[in-house]
Amino acid sequence: MKYGIKSITMDEIARHLAISKKTIYQYYQDKDEIVYLVTQGRLGKDQEDMCEVFSASVNAIDEMMRVSEHLRIRMASTNPSLLFDLQKFHPQAWKIYLNHKRHFILERICDNLERGIREGLYRSDIRIDILSRMRIEHVQMGFDTSLFPLEQFNFIDVQTQLLDVFLRGIVTEKGLHFLQQYHNR
Repeated sequence: MKYGIKSITMDEIARHLAISKKTIYQYYQDKDEIVYLVTQGRLGKDQEDMCEVFSASVNAIDEMMRVSEHLRIRMASTNPSLLFDLQKFHPQAWKIYLNHKRHFILERICDNLERGIREGLYRSDIRIDILSRMRIEHVQMGFDTSLFPLEQFNFIDVQTQLLDVFLRGIVTEKGLHFLQQYHNR
């Protein structure tokens, strides 16, 4: 998470675990299998964490802000090249990440948008099918170091700004009032 995938070698993994590389290969075929299993485990843990966040939130905006805060904490120690490495060098792990993104995350965003409309916090005329995908891509875009070079942009600031723009585009006056209260904390 901290250094990206490509930069970590099997030798470094063995050294970190204080075991031989040969021992690692007794249990895992190669680095790709390790990346796959770590990705699978991490996404499962993320789903559990997100479900806790959803159940603790008081309304749709609170939910969105809590999810953002959870991601902010998790991503503070994550190298933005992680997703690039996953996509380019580990296609099986990338496939489960895409499945997670296209199903679990998309469904949660749709649920949030529907909840916000029911609560009168989001405009009733929004297209959930479009905006849910847009929100996913906003998050993904924040990882793109060609758009937001690390030497110029703080990853957390980028994600915070993207969420703020997204929410301000869909909130009602009631929702804007709650959002402003949230920012004033």
